[in-house]
Amino acid sequence: MSKEVDILRKYKAPVIKALNNLKKQRSISKICREYLNGMNPSRITEILSGRRELTPYYLRKFTGAGIVDLEQILDGKSFANLPEDDQVLFQRLVIDDETIRLLLAVKKKGIDIMQILRFLAYGK
Repeated sequence: MSKEVDILRKYKAPVIKALNNLKKQRSISKICREYLNGMNPSRITEILSGRRELTPYYLRKFTGAGIVDLEQILDGKSFANLPEDDQVLFQRLVIDDETIRLLLAVKKKGIDIMQILRFLAYGK
């Protein structure tokens, strides 16, 4: 299993709780249609039953759809007190697809993205 999946195991319970709460109001098929852009309903069932791990891919889908947010996932824990690897994982979840596409397009043109980002962030 990947390091990210190992990290997410610690935070799976609040995600499962949010999915189960939504499941009380709507069928899994309806959740997939209305919230998750037609995701296969069996994926939700597998995550809920423990047959499928919660991965960054699925967590990003759930957070992007508003099913669960970072505050719920952290369940009272302070973001600043999380281990560094956990913080990095959650920070990566907030980068939207458009930003990733733009970064890749710029990188493809041979532009040093990191130098630009360091300058913008730190003025160096």
